[in-house]
Amino acid sequence: MGKDIVRTAAKVAERGRNVRATSRHRRGNRLLYVSDFGEHVIRVDRFMRPSVMFGLDPDYIGVAFLQPIQQKPLAVNGHADKRMVWCQATLVLQNPFAHLKISDINPAK
Repeated sequence: MGKDIVRTAAKVAERGRNVRATSRHRRGNRLLYVSDFGEHVIRVDRFMRPSVMFGLDPDYIGVAFLQPIQQKPLAVNGHADKRMVWCQATLVLQNPFAHLKISDINPAK
């Protein structure tokens, strides 16, 4: 993804926002972008293709359990009981229109 474009947008957000001197807008690979629609955290991921950007709203992502949490006793060693705990869970998009994908970005520009 065009890291320079994202960093420039985040610098504009830092200048235009009234913030205490102790708060930081950049931590690691997270950048804060302030728009008319609110604050957005932008994370640059090295495993993403440079031509694609995803926008996810965590308020509309949930966890669905395919198998309930279960446990099974394995062994008893002295006073210690060993158990195995497992479940199957997945992420669910509760509203697919709350997320976006931008593709065919030209990072060279």
